[in-house]
Amino acid sequence: MRRCVNESLRCNRCDQTVVRFESVVWAEDVHYMTFRNGFPDEAKLRPSMVAEVGAAAYCCMCHWASVREVEEVGRSSPHSQWR
Repeated sequence: MRRCVNESLRCNRCDQTVVRFESVVWAEDVHYMTFRNGFPDEAKLRPSMVAEVGAAAYCCMCHWASVREVEEVGRSSPHSQWR
């Protein structure tokens, strides 16, 4: 997946850089306040991550996504606030 990653994503809503964590996904029960209070500190976010080889977890201060395959980020994407 690394070959297609945009290293300079930014959120249009919270105006923060999108960070990426490799080989993890977000836990199903992760809460919005986890990102509001923990972003961008990996140590604070780590308890909400689950190891998964080949996946990546992305987040800004207001949105998060677990990605298991390459996907385009555009206007019709569920992550359309990231540019």
